[in-house]
Amino acid sequence: MRTLASWALGLGFLVSIAAYSGWLSALGPSLMSTAVVVGSVAVVGGGVVLGGMWFYDLYRGRFPTTELRDAMVADAMALGLRSVGRDLSTLDLRFPLFQKRKGHFLTQSLMATFASADRPRVDWIFAGSWRGRDLRIFDYTEQKQDDTKEWTCATLALDRSLPSISITRRDFLTGRLQRLIDRGVRSGDEAFDRAFRVETKDAEGALATLDDRVRARLLESAPPHQAVVEIDESRLLVCGSRIAAGDRRVLLDATDAIGVVLAPAGH
Repeated sequence: MRTLASWALGLGFLVSIAAYSGWLSALGPSLMSTAVVVGSVAVVGGGVVLGGMWFYDLYRGRFPTTELRDAMVADAMALGLRSVGRDLSTLDLRFPLFQKRKGHFLTQSLMATFASADRPRVDWIFAGSWRGRDLRIFDYTEQKQDDTKEWTCATLALDRSLPSISITRRDFLTGRLQRLIDRGVRSGDEAFDRAFRVETKDAEGALATLDDRVRARLLESAPPHQAVVEIDESRLLVCGSRIAAGDRRVLLDATDAIGVVLAPAGH
């Protein structure tokens, strides 16, 4: 239905433009009038259908069906976790990634503002213990002006306190250029510095934390394409591109592997 509505909207615009521009004058007044009517109906009808489906998607995201909630409960149980829906009291959101930037609300477009206000920023929280570590995994929607990024994130508690560090995977194509112009901390490891940008207020402490074992683990385990890894004292956050609830084991394993090398058990 969405595809048909998109085609109707596009073709309606083309027919209407052609008719009003006089390109269909060879068809005669009667056929040209018919083309204008058909094009107008297609534009209005396609727009109404797409608009209605857009609002339905927003509604469905805000008020999930019983079937979807039951499916999430089943996915959580399959991982040995429990689904707590949108219970933010189960999360610690003090990581920098979750802090809104100043001017965020005023600089985004009206449509982005509406979508941001309507759609939950955090959704489908799974909570519990993963390989002996207290862990949470959830979906997060990041709204930056007109740009929206959809993440799946996991947090766990570390057994030691570390410097606050933000590690972001660089874009594959522009990573080298970014590395030349940014002011992130350099580790001296060519492969790691090419793959990640490191930001911290404690460069010396960060370099001590990001030793050979940690850098190798991040290169191996951090989510591909898009990744954010944040350390805030004794807490770890790992985010990657949005994945289905049934595929969350991959991120759980990656987060646990990074947590183990940062704070080995019994440290």
